Amino acid sequence: MRKHLCLLFSFVAMGGCSEASSSPESSSPAEPSAPSLVTEPVEPALGPSCHSTENSAPLVEEEEVVGARPDFAGGTIEPGLYHRTRTIRFVGENDTQPHETKKREKQTLRIAADGSVEVVHANEGGPDDPTSFVITTSGTELRFTLTCPEIDEPHSLSFTATANELTIANGTDGLIVYRRQ
Repeated sequence: MRKHLCLLFSFVAMGGCSEASSSPESSSPAEPSAPSLVTEPVEPALGPSCHSTENSAPLVEEEEVVGARPDFAGGTIEPGLYHRTRTIRFVGENDTQPHETKKREKQTLRIAADGSVEVVHANEGGPDDPTSFVITTSGTELRFTLTCPEIDEPHSLSFTATANELTIANGTDGLIVYRRQ
């Protein structure tokens, strides 16, 4: 189950997952507003798939930016196909040690008008790993419930959405930017 929660958070909080990982920023009991989009499963090397969305995104390397993470503004998440375009970790002005993360990954999201989301994520050189979930929003809070594999616990993170971009919290000091294709 930890693997799938980590993959789910790769959509909303790709700060890295380990055996010692904690839950996302906050938890909020939320009821899914719509069923998930699940197509006929296929059998990849790692087991059954949640959907057939392909990971067409380019590899993106994590960047460090000096300063504070900007505030989130909420907004309307437009349906469509999104690619991860940036993974940013904000460091303080007194942080004199550059972090050579060199972590590269790619991620594609397919967001439907009913709130169902298909995600395909892969670390550089690794296999694609699909998950599905349902999202709802309230103010600057993006709530999501994993539907494939099915886990009952809803989670939430902060977000900003514009007509062609979705930016989400990545832990306490970062964010992930997706661009609608």
